Amino acid sequence: TPGPKTDRVLCAFAAETAADDPRAARVWASEIYDPALRENHLRDLMQSWVALYGDQAREGIQALDLPAELKAECNAPPAPANCAGPSLRRGCLWRRPRAHR
Repeated sequence: TPGPKTDRVLCAFAAETAADDPRAARVWASEIYDPALRENHLRDLMQSWVALYGDQAREGIQALDLPAELKAECNAPPAPANCAGPSLRRGCLWRRPRAHR
């Protein structure tokens, strides 16, 4: 039954496979029932791929079946060096707070 519990499982599967199999991660994340959670998780996955693989990830993302707005976001300039990127925590992506200087 779709809902919060299955969304957490799908989130965990997507996060677990993100680095090794981006296509599988996208498939898992695309099955998330809650539209806002699904979009946020896909965005975080794309940001982590770009952080890991750079231009190769950007090119691959353009070939995926994703909303154009999400694809456009992955082409945005990289965040400043003091900004923390997506991280994994308990199977879902979350953002670490910025480091204070």
